[in-house]
Amino acid sequence: MPQMAQNRRRVKVYSYSEDLQWVDKGTGYVMCSYVDRLMSMAIVVRAEGDGSIMLESKITPDHPYQKQEDTLIVWTEPESCDLALSFQQQTGCDEVWNKICESLGQYAQIDMGQDIDDTIMEEFDSIITPVDLPPCELSKLEEIVKIVKAPLLIPLQRASRIQRESLILAIKQEDYIPKLIELFHMCEDLGNLEGLYQLHEIFRTFFSVNSDTLLRMMFQTSLIMDVIGCLEYNPSSKNRQHHREYIRSKALFKEVIPFQDKELVNKIHHLYRVVYIQEVILPTPSLFEENLLSALNLSIVYYKSEVVKSLQEDENFMTQLFTQLCDEATDESRLVELARLLKEICNFAQSIKSRELYQVLKQHGLMASLESMLMSEVAMVISYAVDILMIMVEFDIALVKDYIIQQQHQSSGLDDDNQLLLIITDQLVDSINSDCDVQLVGLIKMLIVPEPIVAASDIAADGTTIVSLFVCLSAFMLCVSHFCSVCVCVCVCVRACVRACVYCLHSQL
Repeated sequence: MPQMAQNRRRVKVYSYSEDLQWVDKGTGYVMCSYVDRLMSMAIVVRAEGDGSIMLESKITPDHPYQKQEDTLIVWTEPESCDLALSFQQQTGCDEVWNKICESLGQYAQIDMGQDIDDTIMEEFDSIITPVDLPPCELSKLEEIVKIVKAPLLIPLQRASRIQRESLILAIKQEDYIPKLIELFHMCEDLGNLEGLYQLHEIFRTFFSVNSDTLLRMMFQTSLIMDVIGCLEYNPSSKNRQHHREYIRSKALFKEVIPFQDKELVNKIHHLYRVVYIQEVILPTPSLFEENLLSALNLSIVYYKSEVVKSLQEDENFMTQLFTQLCDEATDESRLVELARLLKEICNFAQSIKSRELYQVLKQHGLMASLESMLMSEVAMVISYAVDILMIMVEFDIALVKDYIIQQQHQSSGLDDDNQLLLIITDQLVDSINSDCDVQLVGLIKMLIVPEPIVAASDIAADGTTIVSLFVCLSAFMLCVSHFCSVCVCVCVCVRACVRACVYCLHSQL
């Protein structure tokens, strides 16, 4: 390390640009030191390569400093230029942060990015008045862009909260978003690219405002596709992305099993469009912007919860799904569709941590359906069953372990082949050189480890039963750990070992 880097901490320097993006200004070494020219302590960053000064910022209570996460320090310069230091190590960040606090002295207690107390927030709310928005006309678009972006140009200053709330209030009171959509249609009809680019900037900024109120206005069923249309005209993109065309013609929705509640279909369509905006259209947030779209994330959780609630109440859907999955008369293509649908539902339940949905699925025969799928002769169906079991185990292993232990109490003995653990093991033996064998080994290992057990049922709460089962299965774990895909003898031993373990447990019950 060069001499000038001694006692300095390695950092990346970022600045917040006018187009609302954090820009990497380079890597260097930072230290807090007295600068004669500024007659004050300052944050000084010298370039990693040649030692030139990259940043020299006077430490003053006029700058609202914030320490974010463990390795970020962010502040605003008087010229409304936001700066950030991203440290390589937490110790370096803590050291520089303490130096800033020491330099600020008493001011550090009130101006270090702390939350405003409720009394001050109430005072803020009482003085919020809507901003003056210009008439929604083509000739005013440039002015509108400046107004909606103004609060975001000083994102770390407390006054910006008032500006944001004032903007949101004005947009709501004047029903401004439908008016902007009318301008969008006009610009598309006229081929006015400049206007379309400005509208893209306006709506992109609306998402950055991070307001649930604004999102609800934009996500109205009658407006959301037009909002997506506005986001198609990104001036920084060489080619326009035809998102609406994709959603309408290529992203096809198929009801594998018809829903009784037709409103549920509308909710699913709406959710898809909101998620599409988040995952496809909007850029991935940088490490500084993890909370920038928190309102959007919460909206998606809300829409997903609404879908889950409707799905749980659709008794006909649940009954048909699991009846057809277990019906031997169901043809292969239909079985694959049903298995894929079940996997999507389980993924959905895990995404919002919905234990209630899993319980509803189990009540309608989820575990029996998985056993049937594992014994299927269709490779894709087996693969979906293994995926679902992995999803469940990762979400809450007790969902599967409780069922396995319950089966031991109800088992008829060694001749009972229809037990989940035996079915999984048989599938492992039969899946040599298949895509599932690694997953199956991992699944069985997770299922036979006793430490993480959190019993959810009275049966699983029986400590003797748990110990008996997993002591017996420890021998099987040894077999699995030495499993060889080319050794038929070991395959036979694996199957025999598990059957012996289950029989041993049954004899103790």
